[in-house]
Amino acid sequence: MRRMRFLTNYKYPALVLAALAALPVAKLIAAEEQKQPSQPDYKLVNVKADVLKRNWGQKKTVLLTGNVVITQGDTVLKSDKIEYDEESQIAKSPGPLTISDPEADISGASGVAYLKERRGLVEGAVKLVVKPKRKDTSDGKPSEWKDPATITCDTLEYLYKVKQATAAGHLKMLQKDRTVTAEKAVFMVKQELMTLTGDVKGSDEKGQTVSAGGKVTVSLKEGDEWMEIEQATGTFKVKSEEEEPEKASPAPAPAPEVRK
Repeated sequence: MRRMRFLTNYKYPALVLAALAALPVAKLIAAEEQKQPSQPDYKLVNVKADVLKRNWGQKKTVLLTGNVVITQGDTVLKSDKIEYDEESQIAKSPGPLTISDPEADISGASGVAYLKERRGLVEGAVKLVVKPKRKDTSDGKPSEWKDPATITCDTLEYLYKVKQATAAGHLKMLQKDRTVTAEKAVFMVKQELMTLTGDVKGSDEKGQTVSAGGKVTVSLKEGDEWMEIEQATGTFKVKSEEEEPEKASPAPAPAPEVRK
């Protein structure tokens, strides 16, 4: 009864009743809006080629030949021939190609770019050159990992949205005079962090060696370089102090000549 009295004594009872009546309708409209499929977030992909041939048949395809350049954000794909399926948004390069961005350069014998997922798969004589970020170290000394790291392998998957590369098959990493081999490596390019697994072995310019029964994590960040090895064995060079040779006693002075 108190609630009814409150409504009847309210200054604008008609407005209150109208608002209450409109609530179910508002809920219904909101529910219908939620049912509507959201519009896809389209991103522009720039394309250049000597010849572009488009098929409008049942299978919508685009064939690009001659100096093909596909740019998506800060990532550039180059090839001499690209076959693009508009439905799946998959671009195939049956021949050599390169994928470049500010953090890395990738090349291989053939590859596929999944533009919707922003993922690239490169196969055959794959080469990945990681460009280290230049930073001033706290002590002013040059970084040991200031030079680019080059990775060669059989296959490489590159998630170029998050900048993550996964390399496998006859994997070798070269950085200046250092060499590392493994079965697989996952490299987080932005974090400059690499994880290697599978019969990991390494050596450096001093002839020091290391091998791991587990995984190896390497930080290539300038000023914060480190390596963590599971089940490690290796050899290290230790500088030994050599005994100084005994100093020879000075030869006695010749006796003065006596004249008769």
